[in-house]
Amino acid sequence: MLTYLPGPQTPLGIWLTLAAGTLVAGIGTALYASADLGTGPRDSLMIGLTRRLRLPVAVVKNGLDLTVALVGWRLGGPLGVGTLAVALTMGPSVQFGFALVARLARVGPFGAFVRPVALRSAPATEPGPSDQPLPSGGPPHHTSAGKSTETRSCPGRCPGACRSRRPRPASQPATSTPRRR
Repeated sequence: MLTYLPGPQTPLGIWLTLAAGTLVAGIGTALYASADLGTGPRDSLMIGLTRRLRLPVAVVKNGLDLTVALVGWRLGGPLGVGTLAVALTMGPSVQFGFALVARLARVGPFGAFVRPVALRSAPATEPGPSDQPLPSGGPPHHTSAGKSTETRSCPGRCPGACRSRRPRPASQPATSTPRRR
């Protein structure tokens, strides 16, 4: 297909193509991560570090991409202006993608297809695991807005567009799961 599309002929066209590709890749990263089927190794590392360090996705992604670019360069790989531009813009693009996915999850039919990725773990004082599926089965589900990010299996009757995000009552222990009927 690329053989039928004209390539950019000017420096401005080249940079606009690079910017468009970076934006599409960032949104794509957020979309595939929201499928709850796992992520690639570097994206798993990005999400894990974002949760652990409590830093914005853009900062963590940029740090990882710059580190990998420098290691690649030290091993004899190319390091050009485009490499640095992508390494510095992919983080904000992915962060934008995660914000877009979170909005889409709240809009009508999109909630059935996309689920926001929980990028913040529970506070250190909160007992119990965070963002891990429980042994009882089912996909992990998370809550947000400053409430618990405890994960639990969804009984299929959760309200809201995302169908499974409910805050855990303060009186309920972190290890309990909803009762199945």
